[in-house]
Amino acid sequence: MPFQIGVKKTTIDATKNWLDPDGYTLLPNGVVLDDDKWGYEDTDNNYRKLIPSGTVLGKITSSGKYRRCTQGTINKSGGYAAEAVEIVLDDALPFVAGDTILIQAADDSWLEKVISEVDYSTNTITVTVALGAVVNDNAAVKGNDGSQEALYFLEAETEVTNGDAMATAIDEGRVYEARLPYTMTDAEKTYLLYNFRIL
Repeated sequence: MPFQIGVKKTTIDATKNWLDPDGYTLLPNGVVLDDDKWGYEDTDNNYRKLIPSGTVLGKITSSGKYRRCTQGTINKSGGYAAEAVEIVLDDALPFVAGDTILIQAADDSWLEKVISEVDYSTNTITVTVALGAVVNDNAAVKGNDGSQEALYFLEAETEVTNGDAMATAIDEGRVYEARLPYTMTDAEKTYLLYNFRIL
């Protein structure tokens, strides 16, 4: 769809029921979504790479492209010992193999690791070397390419199967959290509170 500057929306379709229709604004000029940073392929839909409407976006500093905001949370009762290399998250979709990430250790320091593999079916990431420190359940995991800062919501489902894609992003409005395609982290909410009201 063409990009419109300063447009206030009054109607939305069913796929955007997470957005309050009484008024929101579109980001002028839209965004470019980085296909290399969306790893999940929909096996029930011909292995297409579809980024859903309502995805929280962050900006990659080096390229200026956008990807899903790289914020996550450890999901392991009792946490992980220093020797661990396989880590289960609440949601692994923000991350892809090759990402450099930061994992919050039990002493609140940050462990910099590189992801070698992501299993989206089990929300498990594998890092190239052991953690090196104890990590608690519910500890934060985040990217460090700039995309860990949540900025916008993706307006409509966008396909990146065959390369980068232009898309429309929403930079201000009211959002129904329970209707989003996934659960936001507390960090994402904190970043978004300035321009969005989370309902």
